Amino acid sequence: MTTQLLIAYGVLWATLMKPLLERAQLIPASCARCGKRFERRELGEPICRCARR
Repeated sequence: MTTQLLIAYGVLWATLMKPLLERAQLIPASCARCGKRFERRELGEPICRCARR
């Protein structure tokens, strides 16, 4: 039972860390659907086009 709780806690922690790191601007924001960034950092880099369809 303890292992199952530890796994569930780990999944919850991983799920909550990404939005917190994006909010703190430590990692760039990315699309939930395709996983690509919303803005380019380098010329020619692919970006999210999900909202443009």
